[in-house]
Amino acid sequence: MLVYGRDWNGNILSITRMMEVKKAIAEAELVKLLGNKDINAIGILYDQYAAPLYGSILKLVQDEKMACEVLESTFLEVWSKFPKENCLKISLFAWMNNVGRDMALSKLAERIRCTQSGESISYYKTVLGTVLTAVNFT
Repeated sequence: MLVYGRDWNGNILSITRMMEVKKAIAEAELVKLLGNKDINAIGILYDQYAAPLYGSILKLVQDEKMACEVLESTFLEVWSKFPKENCLKISLFAWMNNVGRDMALSKLAERIRCTQSGESISYYKTVLGTVLTAVNFT
């Protein structure tokens, strides 16, 4: 049995489409809260996006501790740099994922510079090379 509902204009929607509309409204509201620097927004943001963002970061850095550090830095960066006006051309998650990717690449480059052991340098250069190739920077 298919479940249907109606949007705010009275149009009939399937349950899948209703969930998409609800998500879009929730994201739009979250963007508005972030733009206004509402302190509740960061908690909502973390609850909704921390797990998938952590997964993306972990895939890049291949180190759980570093992924946690980058995730924390990413949320701080998102909070401090979020524009007052909604001028995002992509979804909120895509924008946050870009911020996280940039933070992860910076962290990997920093590790390469700071590491003295030849084995560790080789490992991080390999990871960074793989990441740069995957995101078409090379």
